[in-house]
Amino acid sequence: MRKLTQSLMAVGFGEYEARTYAALLTLGQATGYQIAKESGVPRSAVYEVLTKLVTRGVVLTQAFADQVRYAPLPPDRFLSQMRREFDTSVETLAESLRGLVVTTGTPGTTWSLAGRRIILAYARQLIEQAAREVLLLVGDDDELDELRPVLEAAHARGCTVLVVTPTPYEMAGVPMRVHPAGQALRQTLGHGLTLVVDQREALLGETDQSETAVWTTNRYAIAWARWSMQHEAASMGGSPSRRTGKRSRR
Repeated sequence: MRKLTQSLMAVGFGEYEARTYAALLTLGQATGYQIAKESGVPRSAVYEVLTKLVTRGVVLTQAFADQVRYAPLPPDRFLSQMRREFDTSVETLAESLRGLVVTTGTPGTTWSLAGRRIILAYARQLIEQAAREVLLLVGDDDELDELRPVLEAAHARGCTVLVVTPTPYEMAGVPMRVHPAGQALRQTLGHGLTLVVDQREALLGETDQSETAVWTTNRYAIAWARWSMQHEAASMGGSPSRRTGKRSRR
């Protein structure tokens, strides 16, 4: 029940709400007293929590004389309802955001990111929004496993895409360059990346150990990162690398 409670809290339930709904899934049908006993939610609070869940539509009620019994919305209907609510919320948010001016992209600004998941999510977004060019240098091909779909999609829609990697890697149609000092590059950069998009944004950082990165629109930093990658790629020459199978670990 603990894992279920945590999952419910992750999608917006309060702790008492999550514990109450989880308890109802175990009990099937129950009175407020039984739910409080099973969930550990205080009796003084459980009826207020149940009222909120009834209003939300995830708990059903049934009255017998002066007694009220509660039942959970079946899991399949609950999930369907949650998906509809989420989609509606996202669409509402999208409508609200359209047309707003975002100042973080002002030339010369730099922002910090933390967490591997956040860094790679931001990298995916930058690549998805690329209109002309994507240059990427990675220290290990773990990052390529994560970014491969958006890189291939960028190439397919006509962006110039170039990837420099320490080890051979196959990616549909995307020009790849294997660094001649691949092992040294891997040891130096670790699980990190340098990404430059459309000559206007750059993301640099490591996705292991500190799991920190910077996103910048500083023109000098972008020009230097872009020139360095192009210089490295030009010095390698050759044809795009290809490989099959999974990567090797360092």
